[in-house]
Amino acid sequence: MSTIAAGTTSTTGLVQSSDTTGNLVFQTNGTTTALTINSAQVATFANTVVAPNSNIPRVFGQTGGNNSGAPTTKYDFAASGVILVDSNRTSVARGSTGTVTNDTGLSGPAANGRDQAGAFSNSSWIHFYWIWNGTTLATISSATAPPTGPTLPTGYTHWAYICTIYKNSGGSLLTTKLGGSYVIYPTYATITTSSTTSGSEVDWTSTFTTLVPTIATSFSTQLACYFVPNNGNQCNITIYPRIVSGSNAGRVVGLLAGPTTGYVGLGGECANLVNTGNFYTYTLPSNNYAAATTEVYITNYTVPNGDA
Repeated sequence: MSTIAAGTTSTTGLVQSSDTTGNLVFQTNGTTTALTINSAQVATFANTVVAPNSNIPRVFGQTGGNNSGAPTTKYDFAASGVILVDSNRTSVARGSTGTVTNDTGLSGPAANGRDQAGAFSNSSWIHFYWIWNGTTLATISSATAPPTGPTLPTGYTHWAYICTIYKNSGGSLLTTKLGGSYVIYPTYATITTSSTTSGSEVDWTSTFTTLVPTIATSFSTQLACYFVPNNGNQCNITIYPRIVSGSNAGRVVGLLAGPTTGYVGLGGECANLVNTGNFYTYTLPSNNYAAATTEVYITNYTVPNGDA
């Protein structure tokens, strides 16, 4: 390794420092560092600088939605920034992506298509990713969730998870909007109902498999209840949403107070819950109503794509 005057920098970035006797020399040129004592090199180190979280795939300012021209099979994505990683956890950062459309009907592995030759199964979750080949930033859709990630097309080496969307029994992507890490249902098409007796518990777990993906970290609900009052008395009904079975678990969402006659429909408050793969509701017992119908709306779920 060449030397220069102590404490100065050459045009190649080489820096040398030494003690007053000149016997101790420390040199670095950006890629390696060497320690020399009495003209004998005793140690050499590779200079590796890793930016904080640079080896963690993530997206910034992510937005998305069903493609207006083909909403059942295509999804549009845009982000203000993306950090993608390869199998060695080496990262690359890209800026504003512009709008890129993924076609889940395009046989693959193919950029902006799916990562398998055959079609995705109906009634299944599809995971979307940004991918990079050293020149081009594209997308790919996959049946495989992180951390495994997609099967990449030839030449593509890096990926970053975007989100997960459901393909329903008819083969269509559900209508959703993506903002940051939130996947939002813009309509009440996700409503689920169950007839219950006074003071009963409802297990919604199996229903949620088509509304909240396993990879989701949390989800939001709205509750409602319809019932017929008995005995001309006012009904006070409380619905508990819970992630653990049992009437004493969970938190109160809202008090649903009804009039004394007629068929009554009452809306509850929202609840944000951690996704444990389970969801239950419990209707507080009352002597003042007969069988009731509980309604649950899933308004959104969050995915671990690193966006705020």
